[in-house]
Amino acid sequence: MRILGLTMEAGAASGASKNAGLFSALGRRYDVVDVLAPTFSAAEDLVHKALRVHPDRATWRKRYNLDPLTFRRRSAILERELTRREGSFDWIVQLHTQFAPGTRPRPYVLHTDNTYVLSERHYPPWAPLRGRARDGRVQLEREVFQRAAFLFPRSEFLRRSLVDDYGCDPTRVIRVGGGANLGAPPPDGKRYDQQVALFVGLEFERKGGVQLLRAWDSVRRALPRAGPAAAWSTDTAISHVAPTQCARWSASAGDRTTPRYRTSSGVPHHCPSSDGQ
Repeated sequence: MRILGLTMEAGAASGASKNAGLFSALGRRYDVVDVLAPTFSAAEDLVHKALRVHPDRATWRKRYNLDPLTFRRRSAILERELTRREGSFDWIVQLHTQFAPGTRPRPYVLHTDNTYVLSERHYPPWAPLRGRARDGRVQLEREVFQRAAFLFPRSEFLRRSLVDDYGCDPTRVIRVGGGANLGAPPPDGKRYDQQVALFVGLEFERKGGVQLLRAWDSVRRALPRAGPAAAWSTDTAISHVAPTQCARWSASAGDRTTPRYRTSSGVPHHCPSSDGQ
């Protein structure tokens, strides 16, 4: 079977993106002919950003990425490329809902970790749209979800949203979980007595880093030899571990911590645990 991947992550085809492991794993079983990402021209990108300007940069970025017009333009860009490649693939595997897989019917499945409704309900900073823009976004997601042959959410929490909030057929919504996009060595012969904890997360406070630091005092009282919690994070005050080093740290850490204090998708993530621990 020939699979064409769709994602917003540039570099997924070469393995240089956060979720590239999905397509790499598919490639071990099927023929992944390519992975496409819809890209605006520099001029169009500037126009879309200007239309959604906001004084808070994070809100501005979310308004730009979630706006229905942005969604439709990405879908139209993909339609041109999919039409050109017609006949070269059997199924589309789409990652997330930042666009539709073109504008004409094609067989596809979708893997995702969140919905706009869940963000709105559990983490409002991720849901900045209001009024018609908000309703339009939810409707576009609903259409993509309902037209997919199968949906593969990463959690039962998300699965319930797809069924209850978006009206999807529960027999076509299959929870599959998620994992690490890194290749740690196998756990054969590994020791777990090094007393070093690895925290993995790009947003330290939201992912529970503060709770980890508070708990660490108790850990040190129980385990005097415990080293500092190593953190893979972009905004932490404690030691920072680059993503390229995460596999090495994951292989040597005695424990992995994923407090996930706030996460709208409800994924109790396996992301730092490529060996299943």
